[in-house]
Amino acid sequence: KVDDLVKIVDEAVAKQFEKINNQDRLLNIAQICQETGLTRHTFDSLRKNHNLKCIGGKYSLLSVREAMRS
Repeated sequence: KVDDLVKIVDEAVAKQFEKINNQDRLLNIAQICQETGLTRHTFDSLRKNHNLKCIGGKYSLLSVREAMRS
């Protein structure tokens, strides 16, 4: 089980580094709405439906764009 946990953590870290390398930015809600053209209400619905992760009050721009595509 420990090996499985290590594998999961390694994959998560690798995914985060990949996002950083793809010019991902962490933006607050106002900045996300300005960049994407979403309203706050639409962003809130998107956040809830796609379980977007909040990191210190900011969201990954790439994650938001991926959620918008689906």
